[in-house]
Amino acid sequence: LLQMIVMPLILVSIISAFTKLQLTKNLGKISGLIIGILILTTGIAAAVGIAASAGFDVSATGLQQGDAESARLKLVEERFTSIEKTTIPDKLLELLPTNPFLDLTGARPTSTISVVIFAAFIGIAFIGVKRKYPE
Repeated sequence: LLQMIVMPLILVSIISAFTKLQLTKNLGKISGLIIGILILTTGIAAAVGIAASAGFDVSATGLQQGDAESARLKLVEERFTSIEKTTIPDKLLELLPTNPFLDLTGARPTSTISVVIFAAFIGIAFIGVKRKYPE
């Protein structure tokens, strides 16, 4: 049940963020601050992970590979070679939603990113209409 609500929630939250956005001079400053905070928190999470693995002396020396892991590794290697042959423009085109309603079901591996991009397009269109026809 929770998985059914994730995609519409992403769509609605991004569109509502665009509708509440006020175009100001500080937009670049705010977006730079947000990106900086995201990079900082990512760095903190990486540092905590490194410190935890070093502090608890976690290593993978005792792990043994079973049949399931070998089969999964073979599948991943086959997928990697097919992805490796794909050009960068084709990879970018895979992210764009060809059918937004299909992506709302989560049918493709890139559905979440496609829904985010589609919601951003709707939000940008909303801002353009709002600018052209102010209330």
